[in-house]
Order: sequence, then structure tokens, then C-alpha cells
Amino acid sequence: MKLTDMQVLILIAISEYIYENEKPPTIRDIAFDLGKSASTIYFHLNKMKESNLIKFNTKGQIEAICQKWALMIYFT
Repeated sequence: MKLTDMQVLILIAISEYIYENEKPPTIRDIAFDLGKSASTIYFHLNKMKESNLIKFNTKGQIEAICQKWALMIYFT
């Protein structure tokens, strides 16, 4: 599966937010960082969830990023 440009930006934003804040970002945090609407980010996050790129916990917070894609982002 090939990631879209927006999916790559979202994964980077999530990773950077976790690194800086030691907790996962909200949809609004990601939207603010990328200058996009929350509904746009929500759409892409749902597509990423369907593709098993990310996982959410029972509270709807981002819980995990697929390790394969996280590593590819940092080493490309």
C-alpha cells in the first residue's frame, strides 16, 4: 500500500507531537499543526485506521502507529 502525501504528513505530525508532548495528539492538534480542518484530518485518520496504519483506544485517541510505516518515514 502506498501512502498519500496527506497520510505521510499526518504520521509525521503524530510522531512529532508524541515526541514533544509524551502523549498522542487530538484531531484538532493535528489539524492545527497541518493547517487543515478537523474534518479533513478525521477523514484521513479513518482511512488510515481501515488500512491498519494506526489504531485508536476505546476513548478514540490514537494509540499506535504501524511500526513499518513509522520506520519508513524516519529513514526515507
